[in-house]
Amino acid sequence: MIRRTKFWKTLICGLLLALAITSVTSTVVKAQVNNPRYELSETMVKKIENSKGRILIYHTHTQEDYVDSNVVEMGRDLALKLEKKGYVVDHVSKDFVRGDYNNAYNYSREYLQGVDLTQYSLVIDFHRDALAYPNTALYKGNDVAKGMMVFSKASRHFTDSERVSNGILSYMDAFDRNLTRDSWYYDYGINDFNSDLGDNIILWESGNNSNNKLEIMRLNTYFASAIDQYLSR
Repeated sequence: MIRRTKFWKTLICGLLLALAITSVTSTVVKAQVNNPRYELSETMVKKIENSKGRILIYHTHTQEDYVDSNVVEMGRDLALKLEKKGYVVDHVSKDFVRGDYNNAYNYSREYLQGVDLTQYSLVIDFHRDALAYPNTALYKGNDVAKGMMVFSKASRHFTDSERVSNGILSYMDAFDRNLTRDSWYYDYGINDFNSDLGDNIILWESGNNSNNKLEIMRLNTYFASAIDQYLSR
């Protein structure tokens, strides 16, 4: 009787241990898929290998709003458009403002430093500008928001950032020069807008606070196409 009791205790302990290991493994796999800081799952690796490339979209100023939307929602719209063109897109909706606007670039920098940026063909910090006047272009009978690139000339990757940005803008110009505003150059951006962390990081101002959701989505259509043409050249 003692041996039988010991046998059942051993069996139950073994089963509980197996369940615990399975649970931990499942959690790790989910983390790998959802967080670029972790190693990728085999499925995700195959997905990337069969794609045109991998793109990261994030928002240093997550609180920026449009008339009826916000940069996070519109960043997701851009991500979906790029995915339809064959890219794997990591869209980060993490709040980098945290009620402390002046340190937002420090918080987004911490995130980027924990990610292997070399795995990305392009890294986009998606913003919207703040203007006191309308910011649209009439293209093919529709009002389209205007976009703009922003640079920090002090960044050690300024030349790279400008090269990538201007390459994408050249394809935007092929649609209509009025879809973008002249790029804005700062002598020193906050943390160089984190563009010093890699040679493929751009800061994109998608419309401004006067634009509505539909105008931004139209701009996203042309921006996604320009990105695709630039990366596929």
